[in-house]
Amino acid sequence: MYPLRLINLTKLIKRFNPDFSCFTILQHMKKGWKKLKEIEDHAFSLVKEGINIGIVGEVYSCLEPAVNLNIEKKLKEFEANVFNTLSISTFPDTRI
Repeated sequence: MYPLRLINLTKLIKRFNPDFSCFTILQHMKKGWKKLKEIEDHAFSLVKEGINIGIVGEVYSCLEPAVNLNIEKKLKEFEANVFNTLSISTFPDTRI
């Protein structure tokens, strides 16, 4: 398993797509990262009035529905505003 580092990820992508330059790979990664942040920021702006519940915990218990028994979906079915403290874009920030 590779540690989550930008250089390792770039090398791995380059191995599967040798035609891409490192610069092109980084451009695509930056564009994808920006889109991911927009999606996450938009989701937080949709918070309505009602009960607010924050999910806090270890990475897999927060993000993996099979581990947390799909708690986020179940809470949303009860019309609660669920805030997962660990999002996909914040996880690499804490690991890199």
